[in-house]
Amino acid sequence: MTDLSRIRNFSVRSFKNGDYSNWKVLWDAYLIFYQSHVPDAVTQSTWQRLINEDANVFGFGAFDGKILLGIVHGVIHRSTWLKEYDAYLEDLFVSEAARGKGVGHALIEQFTAEARLRKAERIYLLTHKNNLNAQALYDKLGQQSGLIQYRIDTKQSA
Repeated sequence: MTDLSRIRNFSVRSFKNGDYSNWKVLWDAYLIFYQSHVPDAVTQSTWQRLINEDANVFGFGAFDGKILLGIVHGVIHRSTWLKEYDAYLEDLFVSEAARGKGVGHALIEQFTAEARLRKAERIYLLTHKNNLNAQALYDKLGQQSGLIQYRIDTKQSA
């Protein structure tokens, strides 16, 4: 484990092709945190969309030199409730050692700036009801909608 107690200066930027191995470490940690798994083909597809500037999926990394401290990913899409676009902040993860140092906030700020550039009128996001650290950050930046998420698996057999 890298000692990140010295973090003072970090930068947030789009991902580059050479960032894959560092990104994959945090992506895997994020999936473990949420006790989830996605097939390798999905991971590869996600990465390709993140580095493709023309995709509606985009993301950023917070870097201290070559050390990746955190990641944010999202999707721009049309909405039936807005004239322009919605931005879904789908994934936000900060390495455990970098938490509480402003990394998550900086990633959300960069995501917000990009969403504005892409004409998004709002950003929405979800977190697990037990993720109190994330909720504390999100409560500073936005308001809870009061909605409850449901999922319908389209691959289920009838």
